[in-house]
Amino acid sequence: MRPTLYNVHTADDQDSFGQSADYETALRTARAAARDRAGDTILVTYKGFPVRELSLTPDGWFAEEELTTPEEVDRTLLALAPPAVGKQP
Repeated sequence: MRPTLYNVHTADDQDSFGQSADYETALRTARAAARDRAGDTILVTYKGFPVRELSLTPDGWFAEEELTTPEEVDRTLLALAPPAVGKQP
């Protein structure tokens, strides 16, 4: 079983639209949610960090903004991790 890394939900965390182990599936879910919830801001989060924000504009276009990348989140989490305990080489 693959771990869930991505969550799709409204910006106010009131509604969740699904979870995914891959970014492409999460984006498809987020676009469908934005289509269904015009006027709401939909977030894709990766390991709890927002990585993309989507909404449907009144004229029917998607407004998408990349907030960060999953790779940048991983680098940030690695930098915040405590140093390894034990024998160092």
